[in-house]
Amino acid sequence: MISIISPFHFSSLIVGVNGLFDFDLTFFAEGILFFFLSCIVTNFFLFPISKKIEERNEMLDFQYHKSMILFDVAQEKLMLCVDWLTSENLELRRQVKETRKQSTDEAEQQLKDAQEQTSNILRQLKKELIIQSIMILATVKNEIIVLSNNFVSKKFQSLPSH
Repeated sequence: MISIISPFHFSSLIVGVNGLFDFDLTFFAEGILFFFLSCIVTNFFLFPISKKIEERNEMLDFQYHKSMILFDVAQEKLMLCVDWLTSENLELRRQVKETRKQSTDEAEQQLKDAQEQTSNILRQLKKELIIQSIMILATVKNEIIVLSNNFVSKKFQSLPSH
């Protein structure tokens, strides 16, 4: 047999004496106690912690903005320094190139001057040596002739005649 449960009977199973939800004074006392404890936890624990977290967040946010400003300033100064160093590097390269060219030109000119002076000295010495050799040959000409005649005569005398 099928028993039919009336809707009134069904609600008495859920709410009522020894039902699923027993709404007596204990339930309301537990609700008030829960509300009271949640207020205590919120006011004495969560609000101070939340306040400290917000203060820390504000401090971190301030430090972040401060560091970003300092970073921007440092980046601008770094860019200025890089530009300045680049221009100085280019100027130094130009000066080195110019100095090399000047020193090379000066060295070549000094070399030409030294070669010309050496050539002049050698020509002068050659002239002096020619003059001295002519003078020496002129003074010893007679002696050379006598010596060569003596040599030739002795050479031919020592040969046996056939």
